[in-house]
Amino acid sequence: MDRPLHFTWNIYMHKFEKILVLMLLTTLPILLFHSVVTNYMYAVSAQGDTAYLFADLFYALLTLIFYLYAQIPFIRFVYNEHQGIENSLRNALYHFFGKWLYRFCFCLYCILVKYNRLHAFGFTWIDYISVTLPDTIYYDI
Repeated sequence: MDRPLHFTWNIYMHKFEKILVLMLLTTLPILLFHSVVTNYMYAVSAQGDTAYLFADLFYALLTLIFYLYAQIPFIRFVYNEHQGIENSLRNALYHFFGKWLYRFCFCLYCILVKYNRLHAFGFTWIDYISVTLPDTIYYDI
């Protein structure tokens, strides 16, 4: 691709409505879910306690995971525009909801279920996530 920044800037300027639809359908629900979950964690844990440190780590972990996950439809949209695929917005939403949502939910489910089993053997949730999550997130871009 010649001049990728120029190409991307043109997409953002000329296809602003489609980018806005992507934001409203993908990023906004992720941000709302992130806000509810992390505020719940902060409300449950008392400030100054060791559980509050867990809430901070949970906030950081969710922020990184959701940031990576929220980029998928935008990357796919720019890729589709570069390839000249018709209905690039529909294709980007399909890849986000159709191919990535179940992988993301399955990964979270595995983390929660396996953490309870591995905790008895001395593994922490950070150990499990660092092993499981990269293979799931970068599987099919």
